[in-house]
Amino acid sequence: MSKLSSAFALAAALCVLSAGCGGSSGSGSPTGPGPVTPGPVPSSPDAWTIEGTVVATISRAPVVAAAVKATFAEAVQTDAQGQFRLSGTSVPSPATFKLTLSAPGHVTREVWVRWQRGTRQLALDMVAETAPFSLSFYRQIARDDYEEEEGLEDLAVWRSAPSFFVHTTDEDGKPLASGIVRTITNTIRTAVRDFTGGRFTAAAVETGSAARRERTGWVNVHVVRDLDACGTAFVGSSPGEITLQLRGCGCDDREISSEVVAHEVGHALGFFHVSDRRSIMYPFVGGNCPNGTLTEADRHHVTVAYSRPRGNSDPDTDPQTVSLVDRRIRIVN
Repeated sequence: MSKLSSAFALAAALCVLSAGCGGSSGSGSPTGPGPVTPGPVPSSPDAWTIEGTVVATISRAPVVAAAVKATFAEAVQTDAQGQFRLSGTSVPSPATFKLTLSAPGHVTREVWVRWQRGTRQLALDMVAETAPFSLSFYRQIARDDYEEEEGLEDLAVWRSAPSFFVHTTDEDGKPLASGIVRTITNTIRTAVRDFTGGRFTAAAVETGSAARRERTGWVNVHVVRDLDACGTAFVGSSPGEITLQLRGCGCDDREISSEVVAHEVGHALGFFHVSDRRSIMYPFVGGNCPNGTLTEADRHHVTVAYSRPRGNSDPDTDPQTVSLVDRRIRIVN
């Protein structure tokens, strides 16, 4: 290309970019601007994304095709890996919102999510309604459906490892035999682990001849001779209390059985009576000197309960906030 033609091409290019470039000779008016190609839209300062996963509570297997619905949007479905994605460019209303999870063969779950900018990961789980899980049994052991007639209770599980103090004298100040104290303390250690699905062990198990006042985080255990039941306990209460009867509900040469102790620890950790005679939470002492071992059904359902926050309501709805102030429910065996 000649220098002349190059100069002409450059002038033409500049003419295209200039709003004041003239048209044909004889016209002094500028032409209008051409179409503008839009640039990238700047991201919103309130943009947010939740990249979540839904799995089964016990097996941790992905829950496929679960519907995940926020209160302000259409439901999305989980993929083959149990994953889902929610996003937006503005603050949702309300900023703390409920997610509802539903899937065939699973208990519907509701959780609260607090909005925040940017991308976050969220791991959720749902209870699979396959054996050994039974919603009927769960409502008995965790929500008092066997004996309560006024409605189902919210979960009264502990939020941290409980401590126990065993008072080593009876109501008359007489010291308990060392074997009785050993049965109580050993059973407490085993029962705390079992009734929380391994989530907690007893933070402390202490003994003493002088009574202690109630303290948050502690369960005081008393042994008395004058009691019209094998034991009593406040359900899931902090501070908590257990009272055991001496001799009346023993077994063989033992004045207190580990079954009774484990049963009352179960109450103290948030559980109620059930109709299954094989369960440690059946309201009557079994024969043949049982050792206070939880059944497979007991273990499965208490593990489900301790995977949820305190105050979770039926069928599986988490509270927006967790309160430690609850009505004290005393269970008499």
